[in-house]
Amino acid sequence: MARKRNAETSVEETVAQENEAVETPIEKVEAEVVREGVVTAGMLNVRSGPSMDNNPISTLYKGTKVMYTVENEEWVKLENGGFCKREFIK
Repeated sequence: MARKRNAETSVEETVAQENEAVETPIEKVEAEVVREGVVTAGMLNVRSGPSMDNNPISTLYKGTKVMYTVENEEWVKLENGGFCKREFIK
């Protein structure tokens, strides 16, 4: 965008005006996909965080239906906030 510039306009003012016109990029956020699964292990510990170092907070049994999101390659996050190993949810 062309601007008329007179002797009274400083370089700093011109740069500030041009920066105002620049749109800031919008951060791309991917939505978590909620999935439904079934516990395949006879007994599955639900942990307070995505690690075997976290204490179990409850237990699920084979055939229990769960809603979850994928935390990473190894863990899922259950709708109640607990975590369990992904390999035992199908």
